[in-house]
Amino acid sequence: MTTEDLTPETPPAVSPGPPKFALEKLSPEQVNIMWPAFQSAIKASLPPTEVTDDPAAMNNVLAAVMKGELQVWIATKRGEDSCYVYGGAVTQITGPSVTGVKNLWLYSLFIHELPPAPLVGVIVEALREYARANACKRMFGASNNEVILKLVVKHLGGNADYRLIEMEV
Repeated sequence: MTTEDLTPETPPAVSPGPPKFALEKLSPEQVNIMWPAFQSAIKASLPPTEVTDDPAAMNNVLAAVMKGELQVWIATKRGEDSCYVYGGAVTQITGPSVTGVKNLWLYSLFIHELPPAPLVGVIVEALREYARANACKRMFGASNNEVILKLVVKHLGGNADYRLIEMEV
């Protein structure tokens, strides 16, 4: 054996691969730091109600995130030296209900622009994995956006037969 045999080879140059899509769950501390950037997007994506116009309402959302009752996620595309945020989601694990079932509620979905199809798949799979890890049986959300409804039903195999029912008291 010679000293040349002990010299490590120089690894070949690696060309940058395709961008990496991800749905990243943020810690409560990260959300707190970035809250000024998130607050208006989350507020605009909440189900319609006059309560969201109350200044305390968004403070309640942030407090729920800080307590771990709500989770905030961001949908990203990362390159070698870049990160682009398409939007995100706020989720809540509900239950167990009287039936003993827990579900993942998509509390809010905020998108700055329509994400590429591969990112949509990553988002759905990341949320499914999170739901399974937390013993949830289903994922639920509410939307009256026809594009989202079509995406969920036609491309993701979801069901939009049920609608959120709202009545004033």
